[in-house]
Amino acid sequence: MKARVEKKKHCQSCNAKFGLTTHKHMCKRCHAIICSECTKQKIQIIQYTDKKPHKICLNCSDDYQHNTNLKVTGKLQWAVDSNIMKQWLKNINTIDKDKLQKQYEDVLQTTSPLIKSEEFQEYVKNIEQQINAGNSMKHFNYSFLEMVHSVWGQEPDIHKIKQQIINVIKAFFIDFPDQESPLTFKQEYVDFAVFLLIFGQESSVWRMMKEIYGIIIPIESISHITNNDFNYGEKYLMNFLLDKINYDFNSQECNNIYRFIQDRGIELINSFFANQANFQTSYQIFNNVINIPYNRRWSELLRSLGVFIIENKDVIGQNYEKVVWDEMKTELNINTKWKRMKEKMDVYIYFQIADNRQMNRFSMIEDCQQSEMDSLLPSTEDIIEENKMLKKEVFQIFKVKQLITQKMDELDEMRMELQKRELVRQKYEDNLKKFNEIQQKYNEMRLSYQELQQDNQFLQEKLMRFSTNIGHQNYITYEDSKRAASLINLSQSQQKNKQNIIDDDFLTNILQDKERIANTIVIEENKAQDKIQNDNVLQFKKASSIVEEHTVKSGQDNLQVKENNNICNQNHIKKESVEIVEKKHELEQINSLKKDLEDLENKNKYYLSQFQSQGDQILKQKLEISKKDNEIEKLKLDLSKEKDAHTQSKLNYEKQLLDQKNEYEKQIKQLKDENQINQIEQKYKSELAQLKEKIDQLNLYNQILQQEKTELFLQKQNLFQQVNSLSSQINNSQGGSQEVSTNKPEIDILRNTITKLELEINSLKDDNSQLEKKLTNNSEKEQIINSLQLQVKNLQQEIKDSTYQTKQQNKLSDSINHSELSTTESANKSPTLNFDKNEVKQGEND
Repeated sequence: MKARVEKKKHCQSCNAKFGLTTHKHMCKRCHAIICSECTKQKIQIIQYTDKKPHKICLNCSDDYQHNTNLKVTGKLQWAVDSNIMKQWLKNINTIDKDKLQKQYEDVLQTTSPLIKSEEFQEYVKNIEQQINAGNSMKHFNYSFLEMVHSVWGQEPDIHKIKQQIINVIKAFFIDFPDQESPLTFKQEYVDFAVFLLIFGQESSVWRMMKEIYGIIIPIESISHITNNDFNYGEKYLMNFLLDKINYDFNSQECNNIYRFIQDRGIELINSFFANQANFQTSYQIFNNVINIPYNRRWSELLRSLGVFIIENKDVIGQNYEKVVWDEMKTELNINTKWKRMKEKMDVYIYFQIADNRQMNRFSMIEDCQQSEMDSLLPSTEDIIEENKMLKKEVFQIFKVKQLITQKMDELDEMRMELQKRELVRQKYEDNLKKFNEIQQKYNEMRLSYQELQQDNQFLQEKLMRFSTNIGHQNYITYEDSKRAASLINLSQSQQKNKQNIIDDDFLTNILQDKERIANTIVIEENKAQDKIQNDNVLQFKKASSIVEEHTVKSGQDNLQVKENNNICNQNHIKKESVEIVEKKHELEQINSLKKDLEDLENKNKYYLSQFQSQGDQILKQKLEISKKDNEIEKLKLDLSKEKDAHTQSKLNYEKQLLDQKNEYEKQIKQLKDENQINQIEQKYKSELAQLKEKIDQLNLYNQILQQEKTELFLQKQNLFQQVNSLSSQINNSQGGSQEVSTNKPEIDILRNTITKLELEINSLKDDNSQLEKKLTNNSEKEQIINSLQLQVKNLQQEIKDSTYQTKQQNKLSDSINHSELSTTESANKSPTLNFDKNEVKQGEND
């Protein structure tokens, strides 16, 4: 399935190309690949385990809607007689249901050798395998299966359903009319039985199958079907397609159709399209066939097959036909290649009703004119000419109808093209909107890019200034560091010199003190000399340490100040370097944004070029659409003109009929006032008696002439024999010139007699032909007299109903005006051929 979805590049419904805006969807009912705009409805799929609604395409939604409407309006239930089945039974003259049910039960109770045969038992096994809870009728197409499940209900009894189908087919084969050539068991009978059980009960289905196989479908064609030899139907159908439908086929199409009839025609006719096409098509075909007169049902079935072939001539006989047909039966798939025949069949039904209506009118006019031609109307030639003119007008009306249908089909095709082009135009407008949005975003990005460029220039200038300041500051710090190093070296040398000076002065002072102390306190401090010496040493050490500390502290303080200044400068430099790195990173981002903007500009330029090319194409398409709109308007004007002409001719025709009717009424009143009707009857009775006497005399005279004719014919044969004998004698004679000379007068006499006899025979033939003409004229006169007698009775009834007819004429004029208004409105609104039942009834009343 995924491969199948990926292969499709266009929508199978509207032929739109898949892309970013149009996404792919698969119809879960027919597996068609469609776009999102063609999936407007969701329904439950029968054989899916989940009960969620799934998306379906427009064709499937139409089919589903038709099935649901038919179920609701017809009140359909499985194996229960609906209103539709009751109407079908009336059409085949079966009204007594109790009697029908009793006959059906009696047939089921009878035993037949057919039931005991191995072939029938195998057939029953096949039915049981096909209809059970596990398979759930998998061989049915989905449209047929959906209708069957909807009629079954929520909890169907599969065993009971299976038994009902077997009983119907068993009764049908037991009571088949032609026991000498019994039918072979085929799947088509099961399909058709299931189709009929949707509409009615078992006995009704059995009666319908008896009516169809052997009566509607001739027994000769059934015997051909059983032997897989369909030459009877093939020849009939091919002649019908080529002659009656007036559809032009080329040689390849004829070969394809002939092969299709051989392969599939048997199944289609034998099952009335049940399970071969969608349910809507099979219902329409069977309903049309069963609702027309008896003598036209077989030709109507072949006509429906012909319409089906014409609608699907592109698929018939092609290589992928078998694949499509098998998919329709194996998958949950209605064959999307087979088109529905709804519009064509509706058109055919309308024209069939219109033809019958016109022919009934025409026959009524002919009867009236032939019956009143001799008695009431003085000049028969004028009436014959009017009759011919009316015939020509009727045929012209038929031709106009055919032209209207052709033009309406062309208008339908133009409407489809306009719809497609409107979809293209909508897509173009959507693309323009998207393009405008992209252009707005592009302008915004461009403005932001310009702002970023300005910021970038400002930052670059700032960086240049900052870099110059940093270089100047680095130069100053370098010089300061040099100065600090020179000062540190000078301070260290000065400290060393000061320390040396301090040490010398301190030692001199100590020596002087010791000398004085030694001089003054020699005696008293002799005992404590060691202590004093130790104390002096300690004091000297302390003093030296203090001096050193003072010198070191002074140098360290100066160094710390300089180091702090250097640290501050270094921190400031680090901060500036970090800022420089960040700004470099920002510059890199700006450059990347520049590149992105350049790419966007290139892409926008590419999209602009594409949109411009698409815009040019769409403008061309708009021009073509406008041209075709003008053509459609011209066609509408032509149709309106033709319609006006048709209405005028119709009004003139109705006026002529009314004038003739008024003349007939005047003549009838005159005859009634003068009491001439009885006199005319007596005259024609006396003329009838005289004509009968003349006919009897002519018959006797004819018999006498025939006797004379036979006698003359015998004489002629004898003379011919004599002539032949004489000629043989002449030929056999050798040098008998004297005998020939003596026999010549006899030969001449015989020849003269032969010529006289031939003249008499020709005169008798002329008399006989004149007698025959007289007889035919007499028979025509008898027919005219009988028609006049009937006419007198009809005239008496018409005199009684004249008041009622005047009222009806007023009603008819109102209904004609109303129908003309409705037809004009429907032609202006939508040129499709959708005819209502009320319009058809009004046409029949007309």
